[in-house]
Amino acid sequence: MDLDLTVKPILDKTWCEYFPHVVVPNLSKRIDRRERMKNLLELYEIDFEFYDAVEHEKGFLGLIATMKEMFNCFH
Repeated sequence: MDLDLTVKPILDKTWCEYFPHVVVPNLSKRIDRRERMKNLLELYEIDFEFYDAVEHEKGFLGLIATMKEMFNCFH
């Protein structure tokens, strides 16, 4: 099943004020996802940084490890 991941701007940007800065976990090999997220965050003028995600053959375990690392770095 293909998902439509194109950026579709929302005209009312007031909700963006709730996100002054976001940290985005991203696998280094997934350049396509990184670019899409970068374009979207820039479109909405949200300050961001990328965090190198932990890769694991069972993706959810990599996500858990990544979140643990992020919370230890940004607490």
